[in-house]
Amino acid sequence: MFKLRFIFLEKKKHFFYYNSMNSKFIINYLFLLLLFISCLSQGKVTEDGRIQYINRRYYFSIDLPSSWSNYSVFEYDEIVESDIKVKAIYFALPTRSRDWAGSVLPEGFAPLFYIRIFNVKSWELFERRNSSNRLELNYYNKKIGSYGDKVYMVKYINSLPVDLYLYARDIPQIISSFKAGD
Repeated sequence: MFKLRFIFLEKKKHFFYYNSMNSKFIINYLFLLLLFISCLSQGKVTEDGRIQYINRRYYFSIDLPSSWSNYSVFEYDEIVESDIKVKAIYFALPTRSRDWAGSVLPEGFAPLFYIRIFNVKSWELFERRNSSNRLELNYYNKKIGSYGDKVYMVKYINSLPVDLYLYARDIPQIISSFKAGD
């Protein structure tokens, strides 16, 4: 009886070791994944205190004011029209507004603007269809650059939570800092 009990405890110990090894593997894997994602798009602080966001995957950069230090970036596929699908890079800030549910972003975040990334063929089709549509192509929704086979369009958000109104005034300056091909 004593021997069986000892073997049983050894098996339990082995089982615990196995589980802790799996959890260590998962934690290491998640850390490496986070590191990889941060290398694709990163922010660095410039001499004047601005945060330079660089997206190496889509070859563009923008400068954010230092007050945006807690910004987050989310990437989604967006269907602009039935035959036009683009990447959308949302620039968002945390919001304290409990009533805010105005976007596709995770709870607690509100987008201030996003950049659509078209390929040239899709952009030409989109522009041709919407050239007379003042709502789709105007100051708040416009082409801001191109690089290689990519065309970049900024799209402002129409509605913001109250606690983010002050950040909206920074958007024109942020967009004017846009550089394609970085």
